[in-house]
Amino acid sequence: MADGHLMRDGFLKKLDSDSISGPALILIIATIAGGGCNFLFQIMMQNTIPNQISELNTLLSILYIISVPAGAVQNVVVKFVSKYKAENNDDAISYIMRRTFILVAGLGAAIGIVTSFILCTDTIRGALKLTSTTAIALIGAAIFFSLLQPVGSGALQGFQKFTKYGTQSMMNYALKLIVGFGAVLAGYGVAGAIGGVITGIAFASILSLFLVKDHLLNKGTPVKTNEIWRSTVPSMVGMLCYTILTNVDIIFGAILFDKDPANYYTSASTLAKVALFLPTAVVGAMYPKIARAYEEGRDPNPILKRSLAMMLVLSLSVCAVYVIAPEFILNVLVRGVYPLEETAPLMRTLAIAMLFIGLGNIFMYYGLAVNAHSHIMIMGLSVAVLIGAIAFLSIAGIAITPYMLSIIMIIVGALNASLCVIALKLSKRKMRPMSLR
Repeated sequence: MADGHLMRDGFLKKLDSDSISGPALILIIATIAGGGCNFLFQIMMQNTIPNQISELNTLLSILYIISVPAGAVQNVVVKFVSKYKAENNDDAISYIMRRTFILVAGLGAAIGIVTSFILCTDTIRGALKLTSTTAIALIGAAIFFSLLQPVGSGALQGFQKFTKYGTQSMMNYALKLIVGFGAVLAGYGVAGAIGGVITGIAFASILSLFLVKDHLLNKGTPVKTNEIWRSTVPSMVGMLCYTILTNVDIIFGAILFDKDPANYYTSASTLAKVALFLPTAVVGAMYPKIARAYEEGRDPNPILKRSLAMMLVLSLSVCAVYVIAPEFILNVLVRGVYPLEETAPLMRTLAIAMLFIGLGNIFMYYGLAVNAHSHIMIMGLSVAVLIGAIAFLSIAGIAITPYMLSIIMIIVGALNASLCVIALKLSKRKMRPMSLR
């Protein structure tokens, strides 16, 4: 029995070591389990409340976009916990975590209340076709917990405690599935589904904070925070652009299309995002590794190359299935719910779009880890091109169809990925002469 414990402990230590493969394996397992629950949640919602799927995902898209500061906070916490861990400065870590906790708790409460109020106004509610006041109120509460969670989860990543990080992440999605599906079956509709979302986020927030409570309870030693806030701005901008790029098409669909086409498009877009969720595990493992390598003066490019290889294997596998057999996937997952002739072509094109966007996301996180902001600018440019294209077509009086919107997403995604590759090559050329001096 003792030997079993030693083997288990040795295995976990190895997985939490400096190589990218171990942490990525843990996070891939956690992401497959958690993402599987999230995927099942979407499938069950599409089969139980198909006529409300556009409303549900419009609300979720708003939650993800409004909660962008959470991603920025998590990136900053990961980066500076990694930095001060490398310096063995636990007091600095405690100080940063406590200050961040106080800030995001107040910010989350304020943003949640304001968002719920705005969504309840007749103009916004009518434009987005929102019917559930309870769901809108729950979105406000979900924003609060979304902003609170990164304090704990970001610290777990920074400490490279990937097993604990993966556990709280899995529980988030498991509870979202169980509570959300149960509430929908009980007849609570969109409000019940959002209730599952907030249950998962709240539990993960509390658990992650509990796992790092020793640092939160320690007042720590004050450190200069100017560098921290300088890192927060590019991180927040990058996360905002990425979140808009992967969610705003659903909001556009709710505004531009009638109810049924909006539901078809939302279903296809949600299913296509499977091409994004597996690479998210690679990003989660890569970011703290590159940040630490950069702080220690080591070359982070080998980590980037391994991360890109893993991401491409995962995403290309998913994308190939979606491109070759979208009808089969729809028949298995949502048989008879949406017309195949309308939904299958959307799934095919949107899966390709998500492949490109996922590639750009890897480069953006690399830029955040090494304080190179060109990839963030590219992500922002991609958002501007997407919104500009929709605005131009609308002003020109050209009717935008769901398939046309999916093609625009492919063009924008391909532009994003191509510019990121070019920017990386140019940055390497600039670094070579410096390295020879």
